[in-house]
Amino acid sequence: MRGAVLMSVVASVAAHGHRHGEAWASTPTQAGLHVTTIGGSGEVSFSKTKPCRDHPSQHRDGPAATSKFAAPTRAQVVDGVPHVLDPMNGCIRTYIEGIWSSATPCCTSDIAVGTHGNGPQDMYIADDYYYLLDSYNNQLKRSPRPFEEWTVLAGNGSRPFHGQSEDGDALRQALNNPHGLAVTTDGSGDIYISETFSSCIKLLRNGILTTVAGRCGFGGYSDGNPAEARFQHPHHVNLDPRNESVLYVSDAECWDDDAKDDMAYQSCKRTNGGVCFSGIRKIELDPSTGLAVSVSTVAGKATKGRHGKHGKQSHSCNGVVDGSTSDAMFNFIHGTAFAPLTPDEKMRVKAGDGLGGSDAIFVCDEDGNRIRKIDLRENVVSTVAGSGKEGPRDGSSAKARFTYPGGIGLDVDGNIYVGDYESNRVRLISAATDSIV
Repeated sequence: MRGAVLMSVVASVAAHGHRHGEAWASTPTQAGLHVTTIGGSGEVSFSKTKPCRDHPSQHRDGPAATSKFAAPTRAQVVDGVPHVLDPMNGCIRTYIEGIWSSATPCCTSDIAVGTHGNGPQDMYIADDYYYLLDSYNNQLKRSPRPFEEWTVLAGNGSRPFHGQSEDGDALRQALNNPHGLAVTTDGSGDIYISETFSSCIKLLRNGILTTVAGRCGFGGYSDGNPAEARFQHPHHVNLDPRNESVLYVSDAECWDDDAKDDMAYQSCKRTNGGVCFSGIRKIELDPSTGLAVSVSTVAGKATKGRHGKHGKQSHSCNGVVDGSTSDAMFNFIHGTAFAPLTPDEKMRVKAGDGLGGSDAIFVCDEDGNRIRKIDLRENVVSTVAGSGKEGPRDGSSAKARFTYPGGIGLDVDGNIYVGDYESNRVRLISAATDSIV
């Protein structure tokens, strides 16, 4: 029965078409759920140094209670095995029968520089490949699975002037601290990349990078035509597994802290009059070309600064409010996740049946220290777990605490895995009550 209660939480995540198969119950979001720690001792300390460069001892495999992570974020469950991205150790970790191990080379003192990532912010595990968004190296990489070696698919390693990255040969173009990737599963090989510090979304197809939404180097907030649409600080991008012609984007408030000195980032304050948005955006795609058709807002609010075109950046879009998607507020969404396809759904996809789209998306409200759910059928936002206070406290979902959760992944049993970024731990939301701390 492990995860049975949680299945009610993810009930509406199934495809619209899925209701013709198995039945999914509908119960209050937090009822019966618990948060437990399943990885990370929390011993890591960053201070003013980089753990991978200066402190290779920040990585440790082994039993959950003694394992070490350095700012874990994204999570993905593959064939029942949880995989977690360990950015400051530059690698992907796996959890099997209570033991953590390294699926790709991590930052340790006995491996060569370059075999691990440099602050990777996203990953994707396919049947035959690992994909790693090596963010601080401004590159997208891939390795056969099991791991062999990383091969660069996109990015020349530099950052573009004022964030105004160009289209063209993927290996010659600059990427700007990208934080999100989404890999199609339809055989096209298309990959979508969020150029987080350039405020735009790109498509990698046949070795060519093409901007599909937003204007690179110019932040803002507007829906509609993809070329005229503007994004704030797009982090995670996620293809709906039940309808890959829809791409969801977690769009967070623009960062202007270092705008005057950072020549790779054109601040939103300079380009959009201080507009602030925090929420989820949706990009409709043309399956034949992979290009965007339209951009719209799914949930979240936009606010504007009070002092004109070049006025002070507004921060009033940030908050934690549940309810209708038009009234809901978020406080910096980082990672997002859908429930994975069930065996029945996989069979239907293989047979060529459409699934109609997922009914919900789960999000890490990072600065809100909560895990939240957006019901795409009812247009309602609710909180799954987290009291909003900081700390690695386990317990009931309403009283549990997170410390800037950055990534999330679900399994077919309804368990939710969370990379709890600043507590350096991996957390599990389920009907179970066991904890290592």
